[in-house]
Amino acid sequence: MKNIAKNYIDEIKNVENINGREVVMEYTSLEEEYKALRNDNGIIDRSGFSVIKVIGDEAAEFLDRLCTKDILYLNIDMISECLMLDDDANALGAVWVMHEGDDYYVAVPCESSEEIEAWMKKQAQDADVTLEDCSDKALVSIEGRKTWQIVRDVFDLDVDILPLRGIQEIEDYEGAQFTVCRIGRTGEYGYMFFGDEASVRKAIDGCMDYASKKDIRLSFCGAAAEEVCMLETRQPNFRYENKSNGNVFELCEQWFIQFEKEEYIGHDALMKKFSEGRAKLSVNFILDDNTELTEGDDILLEDDKVGEVLVAKYSPSLGKTIGIGLMNADCAVAGIELSVKGHALETVSSPVVRPLSWDEKME
Repeated sequence: MKNIAKNYIDEIKNVENINGREVVMEYTSLEEEYKALRNDNGIIDRSGFSVIKVIGDEAAEFLDRLCTKDILYLNIDMISECLMLDDDANALGAVWVMHEGDDYYVAVPCESSEEIEAWMKKQAQDADVTLEDCSDKALVSIEGRKTWQIVRDVFDLDVDILPLRGIQEIEDYEGAQFTVCRIGRTGEYGYMFFGDEASVRKAIDGCMDYASKKDIRLSFCGAAAEEVCMLETRQPNFRYENKSNGNVFELCEQWFIQFEKEEYIGHDALMKKFSEGRAKLSVNFILDDNTELTEGDDILLEDDKVGEVLVAKYSPSLGKTIGIGLMNADCAVAGIELSVKGHALETVSSPVVRPLSWDEKME
């Protein structure tokens, strides 16, 4: 995908290689960018994503076979958030399947892009479809409590009737054509722009000009701040919560599964895992301070190990370290007092921090 941020940002503080993709972690600082996403509004360049167009009369059938939710009955101008599994029901990652007009696009976060691209290409060898790489396109999101207002006023879009995971095509905004999708990863109001580079840049220009005139804060935010927001609201991040840690049910990713759907790759193996029950489960936790933790740190009940840290990050809202632990099932409930590295830890329910957008209506 085309990098839009480079047209606006002169200096970048931190770039990280994620799955072979260069991803901006911080433009300025985690704290400032986190505050923008949680309290105001942020622009997120998704050039690390892969977008694959599936072409052919059997495009819907092909995707339906790969996805854990119905694609055959996915309405036009809607998005399905689902998993792709291998034959043994290992989750390869979460994807956004966009049914735009007569076309199907699959957007894949960078942490899963390489494996899912390879999997789709392998499955396409026996299907009457063509996979088209959309790396010449641009994908950018704006997320935050006032993004609905920005999108409404800049593009004259009726945001009240655009549903979550809905798609709206903008046919002429100052000569630009692009797609607006109501979807995000932070838990705040979120909209994603998809189209050719010049058109998406016009969309961002329009949003930034409007925000400046209305004294609304709108700034570029890196992946580090977004990952904290995702962790606070338990948005699955396959960079940390993946098949190397546990199965779909152990990692509490079953909301990506449409249980009445009975035919897709990995279905039977997945249902077998479901029937076997779970000895371990993942659960959110809050540390009593901001001590840095690492993946694999032991979580103790008195002197006995009952789990380990999957991911932990500093939450600026709480001033404490938060995270996810993979625990013995009887300890994977909210309200258990444990310890890690000599520091008190308490298991909690999600969200750890409640997004402001959940309590603020579109006016």
